[in-house]
Amino acid sequence: MVRLVAVVAVLNLIAGLTPPSVASNGITATEASSVSLQELVDNVREATQLVPTFQTQHPDLYSNLDRSLDQIHYSSRGLGEIATTHGALVGVRWSKNDLRLIRSGEIEPELQFVKAVYNGVLLPKLRQSVAAGTLSQGELDRINRPVSNLLALQAQDVIGANEVFLRKIERKYGPQSASLNFVESILNYTVIPTIDKLTSKVFLLRHLTSPIVSDPITGDPGPVELIAAYAPAYLNPTGTGAESVSAVSAAELGIRWYLFREGWGQGDPLKPAYWSAGVLISGDLQGGFRYPFKGDEKLGGFFSWGAFKLGYLDEDGDRTLLLSKEFKVIPGPL
Repeated sequence: MVRLVAVVAVLNLIAGLTPPSVASNGITATEASSVSLQELVDNVREATQLVPTFQTQHPDLYSNLDRSLDQIHYSSRGLGEIATTHGALVGVRWSKNDLRLIRSGEIEPELQFVKAVYNGVLLPKLRQSVAAGTLSQGELDRINRPVSNLLALQAQDVIGANEVFLRKIERKYGPQSASLNFVESILNYTVIPTIDKLTSKVFLLRHLTSPIVSDPITGDPGPVELIAAYAPAYLNPTGTGAESVSAVSAAELGIRWYLFREGWGQGDPLKPAYWSAGVLISGDLQGGFRYPFKGDEKLGGFFSWGAFKLGYLDEDGDRTLLLSKEFKVIPGPL
């Protein structure tokens, strides 16, 4: 068993060195119109019959390959609506059931094993048969097509996942992200990660902090930041006469939610990098740059769409409308 695992590891390395989107004659996988997991199973089985020494020379590999192909066969129905892929695989069509199986990881060990054995053992033998004239190049291209398309699809998915990861990093930590003060930096990048580690093994608590820290499965940055900020100059435009606009200082406690969708956070005010919402607290001292917790506190709320904020304060049923643009008087390290 140990020897078998070692052999598979070597074969996986060999399979990883095989260009995923190029067939044996240089034809790219994008030229195929449709492909299925059942076709992959049938063609790999056909390849084992075309290499008669495979079963006798590698009985363990043959037996495990046969079981893996059976598992893929029983998992895939090859039926249902056809999904056309895009990007590097324009025009290559898989059934939606096959795409779900490939991308869900349900049969990932079997697919990895089949690819490793095919590329590491069977394909070199088939190429020798082509060179010897016992197998035509066209037959080899036909047999190779589903494996080549599967490798191309998985390579495209990896590239797509990396692009999403980089977009999230840029959105949350790039130039369009919100600057954090010292308290927020400590809270989001020291306190919360520590709590996340302590609660990671507690079933009911392990996902509470993941939106702030990172996705527990993909490792992508979470969309949430905690807000604990001092806003020194909200504007109250509801006054009259000489005091038609007055400044109000307030404390903000809430969350900021980054928008990771493609095309957002590029400077368009209608498609900002984030929105935020929370509680607004102000004291008796009116005006800009005042201490917000002195005297009778007034409570309210705020909502921002990007850097532009709308807030209100409630004092004995009298609500005050406030406007502001996000900035920090004493920026933190982030």
